[in-house]
Amino acid sequence: VDLGTSNTVAVVRQTCGDTVTVEFDRAPLLPSGVCAVSGGRLATGRDARDLADTHPESFEPAPKRRIGDDTVPLGHRDFSADELVAAVLGRVLDETRHVTGRAPGHVVLTFPAAWGPARRMVLVEAARRLGVTDAMLLPEPVAAARFVSSVHPRAVPVGRTTVVYDLGAGTFDATVLRRTPHGFAQIGRASC
Repeated sequence: VDLGTSNTVAVVRQTCGDTVTVEFDRAPLLPSGVCAVSGGRLATGRDARDLADTHPESFEPAPKRRIGDDTVPLGHRDFSADELVAAVLGRVLDETRHVTGRAPGHVVLTFPAAWGPARRMVLVEAARRLGVTDAMLLPEPVAAARFVSSVHPRAVPVGRTTVVYDLGAGTFDATVLRRTPHGFAQIGRASC
């Protein structure tokens, strides 16, 4: 699962090794925004974006940017950042159940390479809110390099380096990775 600033995406790797992109309202991108509705519930995705037209004070378009804030006031209530992230992640898990017919056996959450332990812990806490106690955290550039290597095994031979860049909605990140016998190691990065 990649919680992006603007959109969230998820891919399911099935036991046979095939991958399936999770769809949200027949699209591979889930808008990351959330909107507080009655009862303290958070609407997600297109529903949240639609509700924002009539309830702009209850809408947060980019929960990822709120990670690090103490609380986020939406409507008549303050939410923690992990509550906002949990709402988006919960939607991903629900849609994953529709694709596979069951809860995922293992959850991997990606995060920007520059994030420190406090920001990563928000992802862990969001997952725990949903009953996922063993989520694996993986830096976004490492996840991208692993995927490319799974599709094109000889793209980056062991001992060689590659650059992964992420031109996101709010930042540009570039990371230099070296392929090791056990995966990829980050050896440099830049953000702006």
